[in-house]
Amino acid sequence: MTACQERIIGTKFESPMGFLDGYGKLPNLEFSENPQGPGTGIVMIMRNAKCNRVERFVHVTFICDKSIKQPTTMNVIEDPMCKFMITVQAAEACPLKGGISGGAIFIIILIVLIIIYFICGILYNRVKQNQTGLELIPNRSFWLLLGELFLTGCKFTWNFIHNLGQGTSSSKMPYESV
Repeated sequence: MTACQERIIGTKFESPMGFLDGYGKLPNLEFSENPQGPGTGIVMIMRNAKCNRVERFVHVTFICDKSIKQPTTMNVIEDPMCKFMITVQAAEACPLKGGISGGAIFIIILIVLIIIYFICGILYNRVKQNQTGLELIPNRSFWLLLGELFLTGCKFTWNFIHNLGQGTSSSKMPYESV
């Protein structure tokens, strides 16, 4: 539940300016890029609360300003009645710097190490062991077994997904013992 409220002077309650409850009501919250250009901030529009029996419209513009380190006051303009234009300058409205993730670095290192393993293993088998053909592949039986296991896993997954569409999760072919 997201809410934005204003305190009405002379009353003991707050009037909701807009809310998002996540229960499938009509879309009442929209986000878009600041029209001043990419990387300049975000625009948020709320339209679902009532104000004097009229739909309240709240337009919040978050402007990217990296020089602001502490929270600041908002510039709120009500024009006409029940139509609010709010401007907030904040460093948090700036886009995050993209970069490579830790998982991507791990995968790159893993692939490089596998390539080095194969190159060094092939050179060793060729120069020191005087092997040729498929015998050059280091630990050839392991890699062949790994390929077979991969294909078996793909077949199992395909059959499982295919049979789910037919209303049964059991395979048409019985399990073969090892």
